[in-house]
Amino acid sequence: MKQIIKLVMLLSLIVIAPVYALASGGDLAYNGSDLGTDLMLQGFHWDSANQKGNWYGILDQMSSEISKYFSVVWMPPPNNTPSFAKQGYLPTDWYDLNNYYGTKTTLKQTIATLHAKNVKVLADIVINHRCGMKQCPHGRWILYSSPNMSPEGNLIDGDCDLIESGKENTCKVCANNQQTEGSWSYGGRTYTCDDYNAAPDLSHWALDTRQKVKDWLGWLKDSANAGFDGWRYDYVRGFAPQFLAEYNDATNPYLSVGEFFKFESDPPQGLPSSHRQALADLINASNNKTMLFDYDLKRSLNQAFYNNVFNGSSIAKQGENGVNGLIGWWSQAAVTFVDNHDTGWSPGESLSHWPLPCPCNGDLISVKAAYAMILTHPGIPCVYWADWRDRNSDLKIVIETLIKIRQANHVLRGSRVWVERAENGLYAAYIGNQGSEEVAVKIGNQGWGNYEQWKPNSSLGLNHTLERHVEGGHAFTVYYKNSI
Repeated sequence: MKQIIKLVMLLSLIVIAPVYALASGGDLAYNGSDLGTDLMLQGFHWDSANQKGNWYGILDQMSSEISKYFSVVWMPPPNNTPSFAKQGYLPTDWYDLNNYYGTKTTLKQTIATLHAKNVKVLADIVINHRCGMKQCPHGRWILYSSPNMSPEGNLIDGDCDLIESGKENTCKVCANNQQTEGSWSYGGRTYTCDDYNAAPDLSHWALDTRQKVKDWLGWLKDSANAGFDGWRYDYVRGFAPQFLAEYNDATNPYLSVGEFFKFESDPPQGLPSSHRQALADLINASNNKTMLFDYDLKRSLNQAFYNNVFNGSSIAKQGENGVNGLIGWWSQAAVTFVDNHDTGWSPGESLSHWPLPCPCNGDLISVKAAYAMILTHPGIPCVYWADWRDRNSDLKIVIETLIKIRQANHVLRGSRVWVERAENGLYAAYIGNQGSEEVAVKIGNQGWGNYEQWKPNSSLGLNHTLERHVEGGHAFTVYYKNSI
């Protein structure tokens, strides 16, 4: 009886305990390699769809270089899309894989080439919403010639969310399906699923919709069609996280990662300036079946480098796993990044909604310092293609050198972090097992005494360094034990 009582008490504690009890622990299903060694490349930028349909060919040609540094590549949405949304985020026919990045044939070839080099490939899955193939008389893109998503129950009423195959049946005036986006809860906190105004939203509450999603994902995994290994889920704030668990259980992806964010100028509904709790709640509500991009760490990095005055207290507080963001609570669940196709710069057509602040006259020292952090810290780092290939030759060298340091010195998805200093002008931390850390990093303002004076414990033997600085601006140094 005592054992039963203890078990009940333990279970009750698990239910009510704050999620930060899971700091840097609690492994997940569908999260990549068992050892936590994966490194991800976002294999496109916002302008990639404008490369005359040859982006898949570019990735194929770059496959050997990619495989030197990355074990996972996140590719753009594979579906067909209208010309005014060529990047793929307003999908029309899911099963038409000919798009502005290339043809179905070149997509299959590129995935096969990457597989031959032991690189896993994620598809960018846009299932929150779906664009029509034609406009109705009211000018809304709501007409479908394909029956794959035609029943009314598959779409949620909104501005124009009620579709029947081949005929106009909806607009804000004449459609009233009485469905809502719904909500989900975890730990006593409730989150409302967001409406996406640019296209009709799918009703994931409908069993028929979910079955069609699972059928499509299974079809994409089949090498006869594409051969993807896993999923990057777009706009997961639009539907409930239990459905992510269902889709992943049905398709067994190598890795699953979701995008849950609103830009800092448009903070998530009902959430404080720190979004970490929402990220952790979503993962828990998915039954630990998906990772998430660490938008809370992204927020912290942007704040830390704001106005070219570095502040380490914006990144962390002193102590074990004291880093802000999801990695400070649950690094096994976090995919970290500096920028991506939405937030950052890309050559040609660019969004740049929320780029890392870097008023640094082309040197990009802030960007280099931010990569010095994510590539020496736990989680699965995701490197943005435009940062690696298109911005600055020294940034490319820094990213590749940091990856080599990470690999040679055994930084893993669940590695321990000890934050030694986090203050105005300085961030300094050790990464690795206590007493035998193999990496240390400091970030600060060049010329500030607190940055220049901090050195790691000499007994650890961290005698190799990678350093960059700009006079009067930011600086970073990575200290490491094992040579590269």
